[in-house]
Amino acid sequence: MERVLLSQGEPTRRQGKHGSAGEQFAERERKLLRLVARGLTNREIGREMNLTAGTVKNYVASLIARLNAADRTNAVVRAIQLGLLSVDEDAGAP
Repeated sequence: MERVLLSQGEPTRRQGKHGSAGEQFAERERKLLRLVARGLTNREIGREMNLTAGTVKNYVASLIARLNAADRTNAVVRAIQLGLLSVDEDAGAP
């Protein structure tokens, strides 16, 4: 299985130790956030993105930290607040 790092794609810019409103996220990271927002498990996200569940778990933990969130749900809320996701994005997607 080919492994692709989340940092590939558009460049990221960090301000401080964790995320900030000015931080940019790669398209792959936004896709991961969209799948988390849809309520998919790590295993389901892994199937969708061709990653292992353990790799997804690590990426989700990293995004939670970058967004200064407490958990997956709070990460999605923060992503919406920062304009990384829209409320109706992927609406009705299976």
